[in-house]
Amino acid sequence: MLSKNTLDHTLLNGHVKIKQLEHGFHVAIDTVLAAAAVPNQSKAKIADLGAGVGGLSLCLKYRLPDADITGIEIQPDYHALAEQNAIENGFEKGLRFLCQDIKDFKEIGYDIVVTNPPFLEEGSFITSPDSAKNTAIGDTHLDDWIHVANRALKPGGTLVMIHRADYLQRIILAMGTKFGGIEVIPLYPKEGVACKRVIIRALKGKKSSSKIHPGLIIHKQDGGYTEKAQALLRDGQALV
Repeated sequence: MLSKNTLDHTLLNGHVKIKQLEHGFHVAIDTVLAAAAVPNQSKAKIADLGAGVGGLSLCLKYRLPDADITGIEIQPDYHALAEQNAIENGFEKGLRFLCQDIKDFKEIGYDIVVTNPPFLEEGSFITSPDSAKNTAIGDTHLDDWIHVANRALKPGGTLVMIHRADYLQRIILAMGTKFGGIEVIPLYPKEGVACKRVIIRALKGKKSSSKIHPGLIIHKQDGGYTEKAQALLRDGQALV
C-alpha cells in the first residue's frame, strides 16, 4: 500500500481515471497531447518510456484498445500507482508496467515508442526539495531517451516525443542518422504566442524528408480550449 498522499483526477472527459501523488510530477496536457500524436495503428506494440503513473499509456489504451502497451517507470511509487490506475480503468489486458530505469530496458521489436521525458537534465537545474522530481530527472540525458527508443523500435517504427520547443535542435541532432521522416508539430498556448512545446515524430532508419505541421493552438483568447484542442483533450481524437 502507498504511504504517500494521492489525488484523484480524470482525463479525456472522465473516460480515464488517474490517481497520482499529491507531490511530484503530475499528469497534464502534455501527457494527453503526446498520446494523441501516436498514429492510429491497430494492434500496435507500444512502449511508453518514463510512464509515471500511467497517464499517457491509459489515454492510448482508451483510444487504441487493441494495442499492446508496456510502460517503463523507474520510481516504485509511480509504478505502483500506474498498475493501480490500469486496474481501476479496466485496462489490465494488453497493458503492463515495468519498474526499471529506461536505460535497462532491453526489449525490442516495438512498432511505436512514445515518451514525455522530464524536461530538465541533471546539471541543468537546481535540486528540488521534492526527491521524486529529482529521481524522475535523475542522470538520464536526452541522448539516452533517443538511444533507448531506437533500440526498442523495429525498423521503420515510429518515435513520438513531446518536449520543450527550445530543445528541438538538440533532439534532431541526437536523432542523427538513426531516424528520418521527422515531423514537427508546434504547440501554441494561444494565437500570437510563441511556441513552447513541440511534438516530434520520426521513423527509425528512414531517409525520407522532414516536415513541419501548421501546429495546434491550445487556448482561445478567453482561456477556453480551441475546438481542435478540445477534440484531443476531451474526446480522445488523434492529433494528425
